[in-house]
Amino acid sequence: MSDDQQQMHRRRDAETLKIIGGFFAILAVLVLIGVIWHDSGEGLAVGIGAGVILLLIGLVSVRIGMHLGRGPKQQG
Repeated sequence: MSDDQQQMHRRRDAETLKIIGGFFAILAVLVLIGVIWHDSGEGLAVGIGAGVILLLIGLVSVRIGMHLGRGPKQQG
């Protein structure tokens, strides 16, 4: 595989990770907002846990996508 093709695949993977990460982050915010109206203690704990886990997955995906999006010249 040529260097141009590798860079193209790398950029495509980076954009995909950023989009997926953004989706998970938005979903996490919605879950955490929904927890506000939950009265049950168990439901509150589960909602907060799920929201935090989704937020972490989203932020890590965006961070990896940003790292992959940088070219070899910019990573040095």
